[in-house]
Amino acid sequence: MLETATKFILDFILDNEEVKKFPKDFVTASMKWVRSWFLTDDDPDTKSMLESNASIEKKKEAIVQKTERLQQNPQFNHELKERLQEYGIHVANSRNVAIGNTISAHTVHIGDVVYGTPLAAPNVHAAGNLSQLEKQGMEDRLQLLLRQRQAIQKGHDLEGDAGRRFAYEQQLAEKNTQITELKQQLGL
Repeated sequence: MLETATKFILDFILDNEEVKKFPKDFVTASMKWVRSWFLTDDDPDTKSMLESNASIEKKKEAIVQKTERLQQNPQFNHELKERLQEYGIHVANSRNVAIGNTISAHTVHIGDVVYGTPLAAPNVHAAGNLSQLEKQGMEDRLQLLLRQRQAIQKGHDLEGDAGRRFAYEQQLAEKNTQITELKQQLGL
């Protein structure tokens, strides 16, 4: 967990490219959380190290040391676990996402997953494989939408500002519509 926590915190402090792909609400909330625990006036040494132009390795070392100290605090551990769960969802969602695209192929490679059958296979009926590919793609899209909705709901539940909660509610309504439409297409 320490390694994942270090990567999470370092990604936000460095404003990593991967972080820029995450929903803005999650990025804002996570950066606020990182600042509240790691960029505080009560630990000026860690704060100055993380805000400096020091090497990534030195910043990583400072994060590891601070995290090890903070793990004595039950509140920190609870919040860190929640943040890392949400972070994991967004990392998974930021990879291999093709939204609104139609794929016409016998074999599709998405990351480490292969859908369909190779073209070299004899007597393959393309129409059967294509409909299976489409169905698999729609089911995968539904799972993605459900995970996204769950992350938005968590943000909504944690948000205290009424304006931000309203924005979350709009996103939830949009996701619900997308999920309903996809379920209808799948016959669920």
